[in-house]
Amino acid sequence: MNTFVPLGSVGVGGVDTSGFNSPSSLVRWGQNGLAIRADNGVYVLRSPVVKDLSATPADILVSSSAPASATTGANTSVTLTINNSGPNDLSDVTLVGTFSGSPIVVSATTSQGSCAIGLTVRCDLGQMNNLGSATVSVTVIPVAAGKVTSNALVKGSLPDPKTSNNNASAVIAVTGPAYTLTPVLSSLSPQSAQRGGGAATLTVTGFNFVPTSTINWNGTPLPTTFVSSTQLSASVAASLVTKFGSAQVTVSNGAPGGGTSAAMAFSIYRSIALDTNDIVFDPFSRKLYASLPSTSSRVTGNSIVSIDPFTGQIGTPIFIGSEPTRLGISDNGKYLYAVLSGANAVRRLDLTTLTGTQFTTTSPLFGALPPAMWR
Repeated sequence: MNTFVPLGSVGVGGVDTSGFNSPSSLVRWGQNGLAIRADNGVYVLRSPVVKDLSATPADILVSSSAPASATTGANTSVTLTINNSGPNDLSDVTLVGTFSGSPIVVSATTSQGSCAIGLTVRCDLGQMNNLGSATVSVTVIPVAAGKVTSNALVKGSLPDPKTSNNNASAVIAVTGPAYTLTPVLSSLSPQSAQRGGGAATLTVTGFNFVPTSTINWNGTPLPTTFVSSTQLSASVAASLVTKFGSAQVTVSNGAPGGGTSAAMAFSIYRSIALDTNDIVFDPFSRKLYASLPSTSSRVTGNSIVSIDPFTGQIGTPIFIGSEPTRLGISDNGKYLYAVLSGANAVRRLDLTTLTGTQFTTTSPLFGALPPAMWR
């Protein structure tokens, strides 16, 4: 450990250096075991080259304390005390805490090392000297009447001569009404609807849903059906999808606890029946412009038309030339450029005077149709 001078080696048949087996990971196990990961499997062995830790034990133990009773929705503290009874130091100590009754784990703080919380509490306490100790304070919120049982398991890096004290538990009697969690909304189905399309059923997916959860449409509750803790459905009336735009969808759970989820947008779109080759937006007139092929059946072909995206109104078609395809708008919004695939040309249309200039090219243009497709 100080000089990094090799002290010994062990050969393992089958683990070669030709690159076919590619030994990579080395994992120590037990008192003097070693596991080697390779492409063709895992090699497990025991060898005197691996230091035998049986001569350096350390008795690590944990105890748990918690109040005898608590109420739903109230912060409740559980204290876990970890001790190293020796006779040797430990290089790393870990603790895992679990709780029955599905309480909300609010926080976990430790006198040394660090903790991560989720459905369980996991702490890396680091080195603990002989006769050393550490404490982990966990705050939970009970959500249902009954009992919450905390269980803690602690482990160290050395052989433990007494494993019966590696576990500890405490029981808390819980009273009070059910405490609901804040719902989380993850997806909508469908995510959009056509304006004026009639009534629909909206299904939302997430978690922390309860039978009393409601789906809200722009803050107004909808008639909601509870499917499961991860899914709800609601009826969306036809009157709610008559306006072009979007609605904010949320899910709410009632008190005690509860709350409202983050919002997701439900789009209400407009469909305009029109044969088009390309569209562009003019930010000055706030209109869309579309190029129409010669085969257009709804509006005169070989033309350019404006579309008001707010009302859906289509403007008077402007003849532009043979088979307009790609479109572009100048930076000042004055000129519209159209590729005419039927004439191998580009036409510039002055949107203020509706007059144009045509530029013929000697080679096919990007976005132009091949001659066989000209009409």
